[in-house]
Amino acid sequence: MTLSISVKYEGRAMFLTCVCMRCLDGTSTSRNISCRFCGEKWDGSNLVLGTMYAYDIFAAMPCCIERIKCNKCFKLLLHPQQRLNFYSDYSHCVTCPFCATQDTHFVKPLNYCYIKSLPGRLPAIA
Repeated sequence: MTLSISVKYEGRAMFLTCVCMRCLDGTSTSRNISCRFCGEKWDGSNLVLGTMYAYDIFAAMPCCIERIKCNKCFKLLLHPQQRLNFYSDYSHCVTCPFCATQDTHFVKPLNYCYIKSLPGRLPAIA
């Protein structure tokens, strides 16, 4: 779950990440992906499986303040209760007002944000 494949789509560089379908939809009772910071279980039940989303679906649904911090100085980029207008906005490059770093700050590696667990086994890094 940590590897992504670089592709070009309509002239833009994009990255495809492989995630198990049972983990992705978030409805499985036998497989869970949870935020490593707040413990909230990933819920992808509102996604249409088989659709190619042109944004990072994991970045689009931040569950805690760790997900909305600058990738360089780690200061909050949004108020914890604030949300961006569109899911795709979380995948855009923004400038940190504190350190002036331009980055896709809300996009984080899956193994940085999530852990996966299977009943009867110890939690593993996602």
